[in-house]
Amino acid sequence: MKPLGARLTKHHLISIILTSLIAALAWRNIVDLDFGIHLASGRWIVHNGWVPQTDPFTYTVASHEYVAYHWLFQVVLYLINRWFGAFGLVLFRWTILLGGFALVADILRRRKVTATSASLCGLAAILAAEWRFTMRPELLSFLFLATTLWVLERWRLERTAPLWLLPLSQLFWINTHIYLFGWALMLAYLADDCLHRRSWRTPLVKWMAVAAVVLIVNPYHYRAIIYPLVLVTRMDSANIFAQHISELASPFALDSDPRFPFSLPLQLSAYKLLLGLSVIAVVLQLRQRRWLDPLILVVFGTLSALAMRNLLLFAVVCVPAVCTALDDWGQQRFKTTALLPRAIFLVTTAFAAMNIPRVLNGSYYSTDRREGRFSAEVCRSCLSLDAADWLARQNLTGHGFNNLNLGGTLLWRDSQHKVFIDGRNEVTGERFFKAYLQASNPERWDETQRIHQFEYVVLAHRSAMHLARLLYSRPDWKMAYLDASAIVFVRADGPNGHLATAALPTPVDLDTRWRILHDVHTGAGWRETLARWLWTGQAPPQDEYHLGTFLLTLGEWPNSEAALLAAIEKSPGFYEISNNLGALYYRAREWEAALLCYQNVL
Repeated sequence: MKPLGARLTKHHLISIILTSLIAALAWRNIVDLDFGIHLASGRWIVHNGWVPQTDPFTYTVASHEYVAYHWLFQVVLYLINRWFGAFGLVLFRWTILLGGFALVADILRRRKVTATSASLCGLAAILAAEWRFTMRPELLSFLFLATTLWVLERWRLERTAPLWLLPLSQLFWINTHIYLFGWALMLAYLADDCLHRRSWRTPLVKWMAVAAVVLIVNPYHYRAIIYPLVLVTRMDSANIFAQHISELASPFALDSDPRFPFSLPLQLSAYKLLLGLSVIAVVLQLRQRRWLDPLILVVFGTLSALAMRNLLLFAVVCVPAVCTALDDWGQQRFKTTALLPRAIFLVTTAFAAMNIPRVLNGSYYSTDRREGRFSAEVCRSCLSLDAADWLARQNLTGHGFNNLNLGGTLLWRDSQHKVFIDGRNEVTGERFFKAYLQASNPERWDETQRIHQFEYVVLAHRSAMHLARLLYSRPDWKMAYLDASAIVFVRADGPNGHLATAALPTPVDLDTRWRILHDVHTGAGWRETLARWLWTGQAPPQDEYHLGTFLLTLGEWPNSEAALLAAIEKSPGFYEISNNLGALYYRAREWEAALLCYQNVL
């Protein structure tokens, strides 16, 4: 038997490391704002035995058509949650992601790509796509796209492939997400197949015809087939949804938005690298008169540049094409020396390996102030579950106003009340979405209240601070609930006015203030910075920080100080807490405390 070192090739090494990185990144808590929408829809379908035709969840657009083209995904999600809870849901996502990337890895093996190109493109694809490792229907699009690509590649390379998987994938695809992505691949491979055979008489045509026929097998029939064409407009930068919903915005727009100082710099850099390599690959392949890979790269690269939500799909299809182009180019340029390929392999492999423990201990997410964690649970604060559960227990009377971020959670946790709006923009429509934006404007609140006669208002206050501040200052509204992520107001003279006013954090004394401030140390040398990057040991500021920041905007300085001091005691290594405390003390003319906080920031 050969020793382990002789049997462990570079391909084995990079496969082990990248698979471990994917496995770590895919096992994370559930933070998706639309998660509640899918659970509520799945519950409705299971309880009613059929799919909805009009919207059953809002009182504002109840007459609008609801084509629940995600219906099968929603039912599966609901049943998994009912039977196995959050652990089952996270395992479901983890299995899909590992399975999809395993198919891509097998394509690379069949194309005989080098370990260097696989390490570079594979790592870039994983980092660029992991932001979309979400509990959303695009998970299944990722799996079906990887399956379609795997089948088509086997057919192209070996002329033996389970082509029956193409219609089977389409059958499930049209009942879960946007099936057209698969047709983009199939048509590209069909054109390539016919070009080389110089004939349309190919088994691929037969199985694609079957795939076209099975599309009608869905509860909405032709409406589900044409529905993706309606959704294409959402990716236009001029579209109102693209302007206000981050996943519909271009990665380049998010990268340059000053409102998001921690907007995934590593992930966006990896995406730009991948897109740049794709452009180079297109040029290299066209020079060799190869058309298939360039066509795929142009189509899916364009889709990824239009909307963040397409990054995961782009990562699937681009890696084999880019690796092949780089290998062909490298064989010509590095015939005499392998120094650069070895350096690239070592750097990418080492960087991937270093990030595995960062994901496990949380520093990977903390660096970007993300709410992700290596765990199998639902993030209660991220989804405002406590506020929604409080509303369900109180059983408030009358119609309420909620902002967009809370709609899905309210549908899931408070099924007795219909909501004002939720994240299903295909149901909402552009006209009502514009009306919602106007309703969220504090300057238009009195007009909105006259129209809708709200009895209560529930807001995710980080995304609705201006409206929350207005209602907090109004005597006709009472703050009945407050936590780190949400606030509930009831009309003081209304049927819910008997509820008590929510309590604020208890102010701290001077001794406690100075004890905490003097213990804070945010500055660090390069060794401490590197150690913190690898293994932070601190959770990023979340609940106490968000509550304190919100109270600061309300002008409740003593209560804000209490929350922010609790946050900085828990997470002293994050400068933004000191920054907000400095702003608080500056406004309160506490000069010495403000100076100490700003010194920590700098």
